[in-house]
Amino acid sequence: MDAFQVSRSFDDPDEAAQAISGTTLEVSVLGPASGAWSLTEVIDGDWRLMWGRAASPFSGSGTIHRDAMLLCWPMSDDTGAWSVNGRPVHGATLMRLESGADYACLTNRPLQWAAMVGPAPPDFEGKASFSAREIGREAMARVRELAREAVHLARAGPGIAGGVPLGSLVASLGRLASREPFAPRRGGHRIGPLMELVRSQRHELLDAAALARIAGLDERTLRREFASHFGISVGRYLRLLRLNDVRRDLTRPGAVESVTQAAIRHGFFDLGRFAANYRRTFGENPSATLSRSRRALRLARLRDPLH
Repeated sequence: MDAFQVSRSFDDPDEAAQAISGTTLEVSVLGPASGAWSLTEVIDGDWRLMWGRAASPFSGSGTIHRDAMLLCWPMSDDTGAWSVNGRPVHGATLMRLESGADYACLTNRPLQWAAMVGPAPPDFEGKASFSAREIGREAMARVRELAREAVHLARAGPGIAGGVPLGSLVASLGRLASREPFAPRRGGHRIGPLMELVRSQRHELLDAAALARIAGLDERTLRREFASHFGISVGRYLRLLRLNDVRRDLTRPGAVESVTQAAIRHGFFDLGRFAANYRRTFGENPSATLSRSRRALRLARLRDPLH
C-alpha cells in the first residue's frame, strides 16, 4: 500500500478532536485561539502519523479505541504547562496509551504535538494502561526528525525513492516507549467513567457535591481525582465545560436566538460576570460569536436556493 498524506485546518476544535484517529476525545477551550487548529495525517498500512497544532489552551478527556495503541510526544521543547493524567509533559516526554486507556489532558498555551496510532500490540493482555517516560533530548530530536521526514516525503508524492519511513519511526518508538504503566494512585478511580457521568449530567448544572453524590464518591475523593487528572479543581472544570457548551450553541447557526438564552440554558444567570468570563476564555464577546454564526447562516441560505 502506498503511503499518503492528508492535511486539514479547523476553526472548530471539536472537529479537530473528532479527526484524530484511534481516540475519542472531547475538547474544552481554555483561552483565545491563535489561528486555526490543524492536523496532518500520514497513512501507511496499519500505522498513521498524526501531526497536529492545538491553537488554543485546552482541556480534554478521551478514551483510546479498543483496537488501537497511541504513542504521543510534543514537537517542541517549549511545551508550557502540559499534563496528561496529571503527569507533567516536558519536551522529551514520550507517552504510550494502550487500547482502551482513559486519559485527561490540560495545556496552558497552544501546542504542537505528534502521535503514532496503530493496532494494539500482539501481546496486548486486554488491560488498558497509560505510561510515559523521559527519553532524552537526542532521542527526542531523532523522533521529531523522522516525523518531519515522513510528512515531507508524503507531501512530495509516492514517486520519491524510499517511501515514507514510518517503519523506522515505529521501530524507534518501540525501543523508547516504556510499557510499564504508572502505579495507580491510592484510592484512584478511572477517569473515563467519571467523565461519562459528567457529560451525561452536564445539563443538570451540577456542583462538586452533587456530582460526588451521583458518582458514589465522597467529595474529597472527587476533588482529588480532578486535581490529579486535570490539574484544576472540579468546580473550575465544570464552569469551563458550561462555558464551552455556551460557545457551541452560539457557533451553531440557528441553535439559539440570543446570548441571554444560551447563557441561561447553561446556568449562567449573572450575565455581566458571564460575559467577562466568556471574553477572558475565548478572546471575544459572546455577542461577537453569535453575530459570526448568524452571518454564516445568511451566507449559507444565499448559496442554497432551496431556502
